Amino acid sequence: MVVDVAATDQVLACLMSSPQSKYSWHLYLTKIDNKIIIDKSNGSILDILTVNETSAEPPMQDAENRLNRPAALGFEAVRINQNLRQQVLVPGAAAAEFPAPPFVEAGDTPATIAYRYRLFTIPPRAGPNASKRPINILTRAEVYAKSPVERADLKETREGDSFIVDGGGYIYTCALNEIEPKGQKSWRTLLESQRGALLATEVRNNACKLRKFVTSAMIAGCDELRLGFVARKHPNDNEQHLILTVHNYQTRDLGRQIGLRPENAWGIVRAVLDLLEDKPDGRYVLLKDPTKPIMRLYSRPEEEEERDDANGEARDQEEPTA
Repeated sequence: MVVDVAATDQVLACLMSSPQSKYSWHLYLTKIDNKIIIDKSNGSILDILTVNETSAEPPMQDAENRLNRPAALGFEAVRINQNLRQQVLVPGAAAAEFPAPPFVEAGDTPATIAYRYRLFTIPPRAGPNASKRPINILTRAEVYAKSPVERADLKETREGDSFIVDGGGYIYTCALNEIEPKGQKSWRTLLESQRGALLATEVRNNACKLRKFVTSAMIAGCDELRLGFVARKHPNDNEQHLILTVHNYQTRDLGRQIGLRPENAWGIVRAVLDLLEDKPDGRYVLLKDPTKPIMRLYSRPEEEEERDDANGEARDQEEPTA
């Protein structure tokens, strides 16, 4: 099968969740011989997990407590997710073996993450201006845990559903972190009496992030999604945390709860790729507008590409000073 597009699960999840996104971000699209590579820049805002992005009262840049500003909360969320993914693993248990990742250099200690390479086919969109050929996407997805018992009963493919459930017992682990409540009940209180209400509230406050979690899990073929609820041990300390609870969900069931429709998710990706159908080979930037719920596609001038390449070579040739 011919591969038309290459992208990571993080990039695809970003596109699929773009209708819920409130912040601005950009992706790089490179078209070579009618093949498309979708990537992000190093240090991109996409590497940070947003907190309460879709809340009626999102974190403010000028918050009095610096720990509750968007960037600080985002980095805190990244650390929490990284740590939780290690803590849910059974110590001393036999690990599932995968081929060594080719991008790990000698002497490095790779994280306990499995990378799965999967191929998806997006059918043509309806409409007079849409391309009539299917598009094959090769993606690298991350898996954080594996159950010792495979779920053959979950193995299925559904007509019109490009997500493939393979019943392999793969698990996607992620977390939500509580920020300082403003006149609302704490998570500790809600978990004791109103668990359903807590999830409903977080679906509203973190719609984009939860959709990214679920779409990433589906792309990776994870049957289960384990969602942790984590709070600070002390409100003014963002280093020490408490795991209040971890809920297990069937990935598809959680997707339905948050209103995720696979055909719509892949439709967004297909619409972006159709924009490049008649474009010449070259480099492009897809920008999520910072003020409107739209995305814009820009062509990168050759002079800019040459300047970026020259700057990169100059940085590589710099020697550290004593």
